[in-house]
Amino acid sequence: MNNLFLVQLSLLVLFTLTGCTANTQHNMADDDEIYNNHVISAEERSDAIHADDQVAPETVIETVEETPPEEKSELTLIKEIFLNSFGLFDLLPDDFDVNELYLEHRAMYENAVTLAERYIVLQNFVWHFGDGHSGVRFPQSLTRYYSPIQARYIDGMIVVIGSDSGSTKLLPGDVIVSINDMEALDYLQTYHYQLSHPQPYLAGTYRLVGRFFLSDVTSREVRVVARTPGGEFVSDTLIYVSTQPYFDRVLPNRNYRNLNDYPEFQFSTFYAQKHENNILRIRVDSFSNENFPSELRGFLTSEDFSGDSVVIDARGHSGGNDLNGLALLSHFIDLNLLNHNTNIARSGGHYSMGTNVWGQFWMQTTNNGSAGLFHVPVVILTDHRSGSAGENFVSAAKGIDRFTIIGTTTAGVTGQLAFHDLPSGGLLFLTTLRAITSEGYDISRRGITPDIWVEQSFTDLLAGIDTQLKAAIIYLMN
Repeated sequence: MNNLFLVQLSLLVLFTLTGCTANTQHNMADDDEIYNNHVISAEERSDAIHADDQVAPETVIETVEETPPEEKSELTLIKEIFLNSFGLFDLLPDDFDVNELYLEHRAMYENAVTLAERYIVLQNFVWHFGDGHSGVRFPQSLTRYYSPIQARYIDGMIVVIGSDSGSTKLLPGDVIVSINDMEALDYLQTYHYQLSHPQPYLAGTYRLVGRFFLSDVTSREVRVVARTPGGEFVSDTLIYVSTQPYFDRVLPNRNYRNLNDYPEFQFSTFYAQKHENNILRIRVDSFSNENFPSELRGFLTSEDFSGDSVVIDARGHSGGNDLNGLALLSHFIDLNLLNHNTNIARSGGHYSMGTNVWGQFWMQTTNNGSAGLFHVPVVILTDHRSGSAGENFVSAAKGIDRFTIIGTTTAGVTGQLAFHDLPSGGLLFLTTLRAITSEGYDISRRGITPDIWVEQSFTDLLAGIDTQLKAAIIYLMN
């Protein structure tokens, strides 16, 4: 094993984190079409081999033992699936060379010693496609390792938001300034820019922070230096552990003022709370639960609901079923007035004609029309973690009277996912289509830009103030 491959592999092991997020979720309403990534069966192969055999009775045939075909590596399988069905293929840079990328990773894949190291190579190979919606999930048999801190990219800094007191000296509010003796942002940007990422810089950096501190690493020690809110510097070696840490030290809740001052309503599929001036906040983290439409309707038609304006909090929305997004919007607007997304699918290396992604769901959604609507102004909060079905939801309301989008650009990671079981027990999930808005805007890799740009302030964060929610409430009050 030559030194170059060892260096490359060790860097990959150090840098790599799991993809989606975190979270990575998927659009369940778009999962009907799934490509098969398995080779032809032995029976079909036998039929094909002997289909043209027309042997006369007197002919003597010498029996030759058939050599089984060489088993493809999982890296090769992923490359073939990518070439066949990756929906964002034509959005890759002109100089993107999948064969060169494959050869580079094949060398590292062949030099990997353990299954975990091979999966780190697979994850990085897919990460180079530049799509936060696609990724590789580790087999259940592999041990996962966790960082003793939680960190977020906030206000241009990598900020600790939670830590395990038994494992690290770092405290919530500390800003990480160096990683492994390299300036922290340079460390991440070097890795960020070597990838083919036309995504918004903030979204890409945000994900890299997530990958780095919530990792499946096998090299489990990372040296960091952090600056405290008081300006002092503290150094520590983060040791990744195989059990989920308990973050007993966390920043104050990022909420506008004190949430204990306001009535709250907790449901299994969403969370609601009333603020001053009779403003109702509805927090929705996912559209995956099939009970969401009925729970929401029950709340909105109950005595508990009496909002003069509404904040729909879709920050960090992980996706799910587009039908649930429509069900939410249907309480505030006639669905016929929404924007339409067009999906352009790719299979067999070719793109198909576009289809109206919303139209196929409308027949399954109760449209309140102009009757039974809540005629109130609505603010939708977004950030760089709002993706998949949550992003389609934002796209449908963007620019429509009564809806105002406040926050930061969404993730740019929507599109139908296809799932492929890998032979060793892992899972490949790959975007198979592009989503185009009714105005011709390509959501993929670009995201939805808010009407009013507001980022979380570091100063507010330390004080427990949610900058974006505060901006939404002030907007509605005015």
